[in-house]
Amino acid sequence: MPLAPYIDPDAGIAAITGVGNITGTEISEVLDALHADPEFQSGMAEIWDCRDAHPDVSLDDIRNMTAGRMRCVEIRDAGRTAIVASTDYVYGLARQVQAYAERLPCEVGVFRQYENALEWVIGEA
Repeated sequence: MPLAPYIDPDAGIAAITGVGNITGTEISEVLDALHADPEFQSGMAEIWDCRDAHPDVSLDDIRNMTAGRMRCVEIRDAGRTAIVASTDYVYGLARQVQAYAERLPCEVGVFRQYENALEWVIGEA
């Protein structure tokens, strides 16, 4: 499985790890499943670890995922979302997600280091 979600209700974080080739459809499916999971709570932060991921997504995919996120935000309070990217390509895609998400009532941060993303997403940065 290229995307592995893990929810830690006690910490208030949902962590999604991406490995290998990932399509926009797979990302959307994980988002839908994550937000439908009863352990996913309002205001829960998300951290997407894409350091070993190779996304095959278009700008249309990013727009559609952002629209899907808008539906989730309308239902629940949104926490911060951090995206960790190690390559310039993935970092650029993540910045596109961040730009499209500006119209959402949530914060999206893009980081090169997992530790920095974790600090930011839990509010220590």
